[in-house]
Amino acid sequence: MNDFSKQKEFIVRFQPEYFLIDQLENFALEEKEDFESLKKQKRISEMSDFEKQKELIEFCEDKGIKLVGIDMPNLGVPLKIAKKINKRLVLSEEEKFEIEETLPERARHQIEKIKEYTKKTDKPIIVSLSAWFMKENSELRDNFSNYLMGYLSDADGKVLISKPEKGQKIFWREIEKF
Repeated sequence: MNDFSKQKEFIVRFQPEYFLIDQLENFALEEKEDFESLKKQKRISEMSDFEKQKELIEFCEDKGIKLVGIDMPNLGVPLKIAKKINKRLVLSEEEKFEIEETLPERARHQIEKIKEYTKKTDKPIIVSLSAWFMKENSELRDNFSNYLMGYLSDADGKVLISKPEKGQKIFWREIEKF
């Protein structure tokens, strides 16, 4: 499923002032100059690919929506590991553990950023995150009480955290918590 098509659908549906996204890491595109600067440099980091976010960046710029990264640089992954991931090299168990260790800190950082931006507007805010942060009993879901969450799931309704197996059916689901 194309992330941008769902992101665009949510933007059209909710008309937000802010679109918060982990893949933009710590970039804040709130002014025309911010958008132009990132489009000129065409680089987010070792872990986040500009080209994968380009459509969203251009759409938000055209619609006057502030696009804000709510994650840590390199998604909290140490640079030496990020470079291995980009080269599609096999990670050691220790490196995998190191990545897993960053997840709770990233979640807390994202929660604080979301809280910061909810204070800045009365309009709905759209938040786009990696599936790990949306799983059942996640800190993120437990910290907010007024949201609509869209996600990809398996047939049982569980958030897909990894790529589906070949032939596995995936579903788009939404959860309302108001």
